[in-house]
Amino acid sequence: MSTAFTLDLTKSFELALEKVSIDLDNIPEMAVKVALDLSGSMSTLYPRWVQNALDKFIIAAMKFDDDGALQVGFFNNEMEITREATEEDVGSYINNVNVRPYGGTSFFPILKEFVGNTEGSK
Repeated sequence: MSTAFTLDLTKSFELALEKVSIDLDNIPEMAVKVALDLSGSMSTLYPRWVQNALDKFIIAAMKFDDDGALQVGFFNNEMEITREATEEDVGSYINNVNVRPYGGTSFFPILKEFVGNTEGSK
């Protein structure tokens, strides 16, 4: 994807943060992760729509994540953690990891993996 497109997304993201009075110089660092539905019902939304949404998460990770990368996972009947997404993946991550929607939806395993043990919580 072009550098201009990435820059445009980054600028839009920064403007959105400023609109809600988030100080860009004091953004806390954190681990940014996204879990994407890869079930069969999502088949018409891959790769274009999901890539567009993922691009926004990549840009957010560039600002918020402690190492500037986005941890990505997919779920359907199974769960798969794929390689991290970086600035170079804007516009191309979904095609590059070659995922195809199929199966049902079981989101608990990936949430457990990303968030941790939720035993005892409601």
